[in-house]
Amino acid sequence: MKRYFYWVIIIFVVFLTSCEAETTKQSSQTSPIAQASNATTNPDNRVSQAIGKIATGETIYVPIYPKIYHLENQTLDLTSTLTIRNIDLENPIILTSVRYYDSTGKLVKQYIDCAKRLDPLASLDFLATKTQPTKSIGTSFIVEWVAEKNVNPPILESVMLSTVSTQGISFTSVGRVIQNPNPASVKLCQ
Repeated sequence: MKRYFYWVIIIFVVFLTSCEAETTKQSSQTSPIAQASNATTNPDNRVSQAIGKIATGETIYVPIYPKIYHLENQTLDLTSTLTIRNIDLENPIILTSVRYYDSTGKLVKQYIDCAKRLDPLASLDFLATKTQPTKSIGTSFIVEWVAEKNVNPPILESVMLSTVSTQGISFTSVGRVIQNPNPASVKLCQ
């Protein structure tokens, strides 16, 4: 019986030692960029320390339709949502600007005031409501992002919808790349 007890103790100790080694191995495999990103942001993902060398980035134009014609001279007001999805499995991206413009090119609203990190597979939404002052049909979002490593570019889509009585309408629009990043324009949070 004593011999059996010793074998159980030895197996238990080996098991505990192997579990601890696996945990240590996993924590040491966390990428340095992810560790740095976590260290340089506050809880709402605002980037407050210097960004390393920028490897990639884009400026993306996303069409928004705050209203559409449904009869000859009548429009239907829509609520529009912009969704930014980081589809990279391992690396964060950094949003440097999200701006909403009317159809004359006038800035209506700046949605972020400084760089914001978007973790792998995370998404972020911005709402352009029916109550925001615009008389135009063809408004837009301009989104700028950068990354410290080469990443899969994010997906930017807008969803417009409205319901009136028993009828509803909804449709989507996708973003288009219009230029490469300007690293000097990255504004860090204080």
